[in-house]
Amino acid sequence: MANDLDVQIGLKKGQKQENADQEKKMYEIMEADLAQWKKKQGNCESEARQKALQMSKEREEQTHEMQRRKDMEAKAKFDEDKAAVERAKRELVDETNRNQAKKEAARAHQKLLMQESKSNQSDPRAAREAKIQEERRKVEEFTQMLDEQAQRNRQPVLPIRGADVQPVRGGRRGQEFYSEENVAKQLIKANQLAETKEREKHQSKKQAQCETQDFLFRQMADRNKQQEVALEQKNNLKIQAQAETREFQDSESRRLQLERRKNQEYRAALDLQVEAKKAAKKNKQDEDRLTAPEKAINRKLITEAQELLRKMPGASPRAAAGAAQAQAAA
Repeated sequence: MANDLDVQIGLKKGQKQENADQEKKMYEIMEADLAQWKKKQGNCESEARQKALQMSKEREEQTHEMQRRKDMEAKAKFDEDKAAVERAKRELVDETNRNQAKKEAARAHQKLLMQESKSNQSDPRAAREAKIQEERRKVEEFTQMLDEQAQRNRQPVLPIRGADVQPVRGGRRGQEFYSEENVAKQLIKANQLAETKEREKHQSKKQAQCETQDFLFRQMADRNKQQEVALEQKNNLKIQAQAETREFQDSESRRLQLERRKNQEYRAALDLQVEAKKAAKKNKQDEDRLTAPEKAINRKLITEAQELLRKMPGASPRAAAGAAQAQAAA
């Protein structure tokens, strides 16, 4: 009977230790799973943040690159327009200086002619001959120029026919044509004609310059408008990128909250499982405990076993100690 009690006690202790080991192992497994799951969730959150930061960085770099190219193109266009305006100003100044030089030369020539006319009043015949020679030289040069032009054009001039054709007047011009009064009138007329042509040329040049400036100003206005449109597009892209980033962050926040809620539910479920196992273990321990009548019967049996062991001459002290321990446990 004592051996049976020892066996029962050993079995109960072994089963109790085995249950404790299983509970500990199960708890360690659940703790390891929970730690691994938390680590995985932390890695997912870190990857999501890194992805959002990378997307934002790439968009900012792309926006900066587009703006840099537009700024370079605008600067190159502005430098080109500025150089064109400066060139037009220089050309206008040069043209004005040339016109002024021509006017000064014409005035000097007129002044020289007047001085020559005054100096030759004492000898009008010599002055008249000099003027005649000068007119002949000019006529010969003009005739030579016409001949060269006609030869270049190679277009024969057909004679004019008809009843209303005026006869060509020929012969040498009289002395009245070379008089001082007529020469002065011709000089004045030639100067007026030259000044008229000069004014027309200057006016045409000024008009062309004004048109060029207007064209440049229109180009600058168009470029400014394009820059404003580009800036507005840039702001719109920036606003869109910010909205997308906020939307992504809100989505990630909602996802993380959902995952956190799931974690809490999973942790609560694990806690419930642990509590259930502890309760089952406690119930099992309560079931393993002996009731008062059972303890009384066991105590009586152990006492009888001790009496038998004392009466037996070959009983070992170890058996007696085991019986005493069993009685104490009972």
